[in-house]
Amino acid sequence: MNETYLNKLSKEIHLDVVAAGWWPEGKSCIYEKLQLVSTEVAEATAGARKDLMDDHLTLYKMELVELVDTLIRTLDLGGRLELTYKELDMEHPFIGKDKFIGCNHLGINCCIIDLSKAFYLNKSVDVLNDFYSALIWSILEVAKVRGFNLALPLREKLDYNKIRLDHKLSKRAEKGGKKF
Repeated sequence: MNETYLNKLSKEIHLDVVAAGWWPEGKSCIYEKLQLVSTEVAEATAGARKDLMDDHLTLYKMELVELVDTLIRTLDLGGRLELTYKELDMEHPFIGKDKFIGCNHLGINCCIIDLSKAFYLNKSVDVLNDFYSALIWSILEVAKVRGFNLALPLREKLDYNKIRLDHKLSKRAEKGGKKF
């Protein structure tokens, strides 16, 4: 997945997410969205820890699908903030084939925190783009070192999310529904 594809996909995902009502005007918090990115990473860790298959895309490991969800939420946020991903050649001390799964996943969370700090400090768009790019890089790199190809499950998850009941506005409004 190259930068042109991911930047186009970011806009597509964000438009779909807005149409589904996930960004109600004046009621969305960037930090809540970043925390939701982090929860996807935690779910990836839980899936790896228990060696589970995903309960929605049942042909794939839960860890893989949750990394896909992490990427989807990140790309949506990038679409909202009009950020641009650029391919990076970087290293992260927590991410690598020789690292434990939890260490790799924590590396993604470090990048989430870095982006949230940059946003909080009102850094320039260029700086935000750098941290956004590092976050996407971290997701892609963890997938790579874990032996996952995100391309097909990403497309399948985007299609699935459009029809799932718990993503409908009426279901989200119910007690216990997904509020944000």
